[in-house]
Amino acid sequence: MEFTGKRYFIVDTDKGKMQIYLDDRKLMCQNSSSQDMVAENIKDFDIACEPDGTIRLLCCSFDGHMLLYKYDWHSWSGKVIYDYSKDDAGISQINILAYKSEIHLVYLLSENKRSQAVFHHHWNGREWTNAVIATPEGMAIENIYMLYDDSNNPHIIMIGQRSQSYCILHTYLDGVRWKSVETLYSTRKHIDDVSICATHDIMHMIWHQYGDQNHEVMYGKITGNQWQKPTMLAECQSKVNGTAISVDNEEIIAQWMADENLHQCTSSDGIAWQEDELICAKDDIIKCKYIKEKGVLRCNKVDAFTIRGEWCIIRGKRRRSDAMQQDDAQTLVQQMALLVDLYTDIKGILLQMNADSYAGRIASLRDAQARQKQVGLDINQLRQINEDIMKSSMHLQERNQLLERTNQTLEQKVAEYERLLDSLKAENIALKKQILEQMKLKQA
Repeated sequence: MEFTGKRYFIVDTDKGKMQIYLDDRKLMCQNSSSQDMVAENIKDFDIACEPDGTIRLLCCSFDGHMLLYKYDWHSWSGKVIYDYSKDDAGISQINILAYKSEIHLVYLLSENKRSQAVFHHHWNGREWTNAVIATPEGMAIENIYMLYDDSNNPHIIMIGQRSQSYCILHTYLDGVRWKSVETLYSTRKHIDDVSICATHDIMHMIWHQYGDQNHEVMYGKITGNQWQKPTMLAECQSKVNGTAISVDNEEIIAQWMADENLHQCTSSDGIAWQEDELICAKDDIIKCKYIKEKGVLRCNKVDAFTIRGEWCIIRGKRRRSDAMQQDDAQTLVQQMALLVDLYTDIKGILLQMNADSYAGRIASLRDAQARQKQVGLDINQLRQINEDIMKSSMHLQERNQLLERTNQTLEQKVAEYERLLDSLKAENIALKKQILEQMKLKQA
């Protein structure tokens, strides 16, 4: 999947695959056979997929309505579930979880642009119940994340700011009541790009924190109700643009984008981590392995994770323009020409070295024979010298053979590079024709 600048959600279930994205305030869905508009004037949305493949969309509009849509792989149905248009309230940070007949909604409501509250709505299959999640006094909530544990209890992770400190907050629904919000971690560094996943009642979390031009990738986990002291996975020179975390065959996989390069770090227990490694450089095709071993990312900023192992979210980079692709092709042609020139120079140097070395050895052997005649060496000395001459001749033959093989290899490489150069020239010509056709179409 190539990201084209719009926010994409890719839903992959046994019933099919669908792309859902927000484009110019329009909520669109697209599968292999059709493209439809679900709703318009949409500000933000979130998505959940039930085990049977049913898709649920929670979205908020610019006019203060919260809407809930359902897709059964035949048609969309939806309605307004809450109306804040008359309250001058702003809705943000919306999250949805769905499992069987239950739906959980969490969002941040800013009233009159002066106060804010975290709201939770629960559909139990018969009716909606509402709750306000109390946050620490004076804490301004910036981001909200929600996910299930293995017991189907929803957990909420919040990033808050109070005074000059940034905090990671946690609470969960134990049956019918929300536990008191606890502060897991506090720092004076700014926190963003949080990713979470849960398996075996362990919640894994990765985030980016920075301050004073110092960027760090951090990991923490909750086992039961116990918070493990965070571990710094990497210290980066540039800003981290995206994080992802997953668990595959009991191996914890943490990934992040720094300076448009994808890095990865793994651990078996979340305590001892392998040294981070660069698994894909800038502008390469990223093949990212995560839960269920499904998905190929072609992206610059990565945020790939699964909810209950049934679906994944992928956010990526803008498609490179035709002009940039043409510049890349021209640059590659220039590099190939330089490589051919370099090969020619190296071949000439090797041939000259071979000729000089061979002529020098022949001259030395002739001088040795002349000296033998002059001093009248005995037959044993002559035999020894002859053996040395034979060995030297064999050495020269071996070296000549090696040089011949080297020359053949270089000639094969040149032929390959020339074929690649011709192919690139043909592609460049085709690309120019395509650009001209597109310009003509635009002018028409």
